Amino acid sequence: MAEPGSHDVGPCQKVDDGMTRVFALLGKRWTGLVVTVLMQHPVHFADLRRAIPGISERMLSDRLT
Repeated sequence: MAEPGSHDVGPCQKVDDGMTRVFALLGKRWTGLVVTVLMQHPVHFADLRRAIPGISERMLSDRLT
């Protein structure tokens, strides 16, 4: 039995850098909604903004870059 507070971190230690970046991006506010809308079909910037109530032009632009 392992001592309290200790654990084996073998395979969990190796996290792909790409996956780390994906989750960092998707964890940002609005990004999931932007991706969801764009997965349905391509849209122009103004249409995308209208499809996501409450997002500002600046925030949408930031999430698209």
